[in-house]
Amino acid sequence: MLASRKIISILTVLGVAFTLPVFAETQESDSETTMKMEDVKTKKTKDIDNEITNKKLRAELGSKSKYSMSSLISYYGGAINQPFSKDRPNLSNEPVAPAVRLTGRVSGRYRINPRSSVTAGIGVGIVQPFHEAQENIGHNNYMDKAEVDDPTLGYSYAQKVGDLQVIYSADYTYFTNDRDTAVNKVNDLWLGTTVLGSIGASKKLQVGLAGYVSGAYFDGTSAVVEGVRKDVQAKQADYGVWLYPFVEYVFNDTFNFRTVFRQMQFVHKRNFDDASDLYRYEGDQSVGLGISVSRDIFLYPNFQFSTENLSFKFLGEDFAKQSTVGLNATINMF
Repeated sequence: MLASRKIISILTVLGVAFTLPVFAETQESDSETTMKMEDVKTKKTKDIDNEITNKKLRAELGSKSKYSMSSLISYYGGAINQPFSKDRPNLSNEPVAPAVRLTGRVSGRYRINPRSSVTAGIGVGIVQPFHEAQENIGHNNYMDKAEVDDPTLGYSYAQKVGDLQVIYSADYTYFTNDRDTAVNKVNDLWLGTTVLGSIGASKKLQVGLAGYVSGAYFDGTSAVVEGVRKDVQAKQADYGVWLYPFVEYVFNDTFNFRTVFRQMQFVHKRNFDDASDLYRYEGDQSVGLGISVSRDIFLYPNFQFSTENLSFKFLGEDFAKQSTVGLNATINMF
């Protein structure tokens, strides 16, 4: 369906929010030149972990070393009753159907200061890792079994604003994988802000919001599909707004419950007549267990289910058809 044009205003709000770390970093740099010697000593011992206490956010910030490596390994599996199937339900009714795949992204990280860092990385993807046959995947019903693809550049900045933990991010990707290049996708840019706060004196219950704006460039409006050139603009989302509220409950230093609400995903497709028209992807929700192995290793086994016309026959056939399993692992080295 088409969302209200007022959603466009969110682009401006998130854009303004993203400029805050730039201002903060400039102020921080200016203040350093006027510090007393004892203040310099104090600053050198400053630890970003005193401000960002959430285990998942810490791991996503990367190692505190000047130079390090970061990797994100993800498994996008089949339905909850067939986790290793070669088929993955399309929960959000995406224009390009998702494939069961195992992906990894390895990045080199340079830490500018305790708050900010830049990364450069490359992706590795294996389609249907537990099956040799590859059917009905990708725009042309074909993808390579394994790919080294999608070089990326990233920037992140972390700070505490009052009682809130805040992370800003910018990520640029150049696409080489078959799934995206099949619809002529060349590159995209994502700007994001994640805000997290605690409820209650124990701070075990945490509520947050991750917001993103994205823009993508496509080279051409048509592609060869099964030997025939067709218009693919309906499969080309050139910009969007993504809002993900989430809730966590901390059991102890190792385990936490986490759920993410993904009902607010809006994109503009290139076949729309009006630039302000947005399409809302069908909603889904992620539920999982966060496992903090160490400061630099965080695991998130989870399952996702469709929230559109949801059947509550838990683990029944209807529910299984509208669910998928997944695993995310954030690992930092050095």
